[in-house]
Amino acid sequence: MKRWIKPVFEIVGFVGWTFSASYFFHQKAPLALAGVGMYLFCNTTRAWVDWKAMAWRKSPKDSAIREILRFFTIEMFGENASFRSTVLMPDPKNHYLYSAHRYQYGSLPGKWSSKAKFPRGAAIAGFAWEDTTTLIKWDLGPFATDGEFREYCEKTLFMPRDLISNLSSRTRKIRTIFFSALVNHRDEFIGVLSVDSTQPGVFQNVPEEKLKKFIAALEATLEEV
Repeated sequence: MKRWIKPVFEIVGFVGWTFSASYFFHQKAPLALAGVGMYLFCNTTRAWVDWKAMAWRKSPKDSAIREILRFFTIEMFGENASFRSTVLMPDPKNHYLYSAHRYQYGSLPGKWSSKAKFPRGAAIAGFAWEDTTTLIKWDLGPFATDGEFREYCEKTLFMPRDLISNLSSRTRKIRTIFFSALVNHRDEFIGVLSVDSTQPGVFQNVPEEKLKKFIAALEATLEEV
């Protein structure tokens, strides 16, 4: 977006405000109404310019993160839809983690959604939030019934019941998963990398040096403003 657009609308908006103020001196209603219209239009447009600029700054960053996840997933596990890589990030108040970025082979960008919110210390994502230095690998299931799955989540993973209800049908089929905390250059927590698979025992021989390089790339990209 051209840098001159916002200053131009700010100047025109100020002129509109001046026209409006002139009513108190000249008592000319048409001029004042025109000024109010100019002022409101220009300030609305300026807000829209700010919003678009923020969206455009965010979009390349989102694309970069998804590309890292795409390259990482295919490089490590091949073109296999049973693997899913997700970046979870804390909400602004640090109350819970939510799924912010995701890649699964064969899926379209943006064609996914998740209602799950993971508090600190609940579920494996919450464990990674508490322990930022350990790569967590976890085998799950198989579960014979939905009740067995719910009991495991509640008693072993300390998930609240509302969180269990918001888990997707695919999550219930996961057989193995690993999590790694993501930190910034000051070692402050900024998110979690999660990779899950519907195949059992597939993360036992993950090359950790290669994994660390991908994690470092993710951390650097997430930290960019």
